[in-house]
Amino acid sequence: MSFRKRSEIVKTVPGGATGNDNDSSSQSARPRQPPLQRSSFRPAVPGRATGPSSSAHPVNPLTANRFTPQIRPRGPVSVPGRNPVPSSINNPRINSPAAQSPNSASSQSSQLLNSHPGIKPSIITSQPCTSTGSNDLDLILAHQGLPVGHSLLIEETGTTDFSSTLAKLFLAQGVVHNRIDPAHLNTHEILVGFDQTWVKSLPGVYKGSSRERKKLAVKERESKVSVSNILDQQNQRTPEQEKSQAQNPQQSNMKIAWRYGLQKQQKKGADNDTGVSSQYPHYNNQFDITSTLLPAAGSYDLTPVPLAPSSFKQTIQQIESIIKRYKDRLIRIVIPLFLNPVIYGDYSSSEILQFVYKLRSLLSNN
Repeated sequence: MSFRKRSEIVKTVPGGATGNDNDSSSQSARPRQPPLQRSSFRPAVPGRATGPSSSAHPVNPLTANRFTPQIRPRGPVSVPGRNPVPSSINNPRINSPAAQSPNSASSQSSQLLNSHPGIKPSIITSQPCTSTGSNDLDLILAHQGLPVGHSLLIEETGTTDFSSTLAKLFLAQGVVHNRIDPAHLNTHEILVGFDQTWVKSLPGVYKGSSRERKKLAVKERESKVSVSNILDQQNQRTPEQEKSQAQNPQQSNMKIAWRYGLQKQQKKGADNDTGVSSQYPHYNNQFDITSTLLPAAGSYDLTPVPLAPSSFKQTIQQIESIIKRYKDRLIRIVIPLFLNPVIYGDYSSSEILQFVYKLRSLLSNN
């Protein structure tokens, strides 16, 4: 086995190619290929200046059309077979106040809830609540009232009709809230299923017992400064009282001040027991079911909505129109004797369920 040197096998070709002796002629006859050069093309970026490399090397037009991004001007989008979609810029329909009604409606409702004298936040969830007209029922609900946007169904078994009394208390409370400031009405009520005659028996505000009212009338009459009152006070004093008052005038003044302070403490304790905050003095009232509310509720306080004979669609439409008409007020809806067979005997269960669901959607959306 013999070995040869590398120089004897591989020979250098004058053209720069390498190969054997037999292939030297064919290698030298081929033309010389230039070395491959990497393209230095860089795609143009909008808003950025081109570097020195882009100006030094020419841009290939075949690759420029493929890599250069095309920026289309912003404007209406055109789809074949459809009408062009208008842009939101300078569009009168989109920028009109009617298109911004949800935001304005929410701000208006929040302003109403903050300024209404018959609304206060819940002690549990801080949700705005309104009174049911019964302080005991407000305490049972744990929120000290009925949360706004919610409904309350009272079920009663037996031959009694206490639910109608609670419904009348609810209506009477709304009427009292509406009459706090006659120049700015804040509440409107909707009575479903009954006419205006049912409203004439709403209970009046409790003003104390007959004995308390007589004492209050006597105090008011005696508090007036008149000659007869002064003479009566002087005639009622005994000689011993006049003598003691002349000897110790400061003691009598201190006794009067002490009694006045005791009465204030008793009144403050009574207010704390009932749970009425001084921050919301008009939140709820005590009503006397043996008396009637005077003057009676009018059209500016309440709107009766009769039940439609065929379906509840007309009833829902009337309720919705009333809500839209008085959108700047608190709406209170009352349905007395709901599902009473005497009144709701001609309606099917499916229609009643649809009525309840639509009514709940109105409460949640408004």
